[in-house]
Amino acid sequence: MNRSRRLSQPLYESLPGLYVLGGLVALVASYFVAFLHVVSLVLGLGGLGAVIGGVVVWLRRRDYRQLRANYSDPDFLGREFGCTGTTPPPRASFSAEPLTGKNEE
Repeated sequence: MNRSRRLSQPLYESLPGLYVLGGLVALVASYFVAFLHVVSLVLGLGGLGAVIGGVVVWLRRRDYRQLRANYSDPDFLGREFGCTGTTPPPRASFSAEPLTGKNEE
């Protein structure tokens, strides 16, 4: 049987918070064991990595869900750029003057 094991949704949703909480605990522990230099360094770096990892996972999930929600609404991109119906978005205006490469004053 090739069934993939999955986490329950409440546990999956709480993982970024658990990463941040574990990282903060490790950072505080590294402060209290500062007299053990190597242990303090390992706890501090691990805690910082866990906090950053938790925040990154949380932000990536949020952005992915927002992107999926926007793609389920086909008119979202048109409204975003001020278009209605089948009107294309406004084009950027560019200068028609050629580049001369000289400094003109």
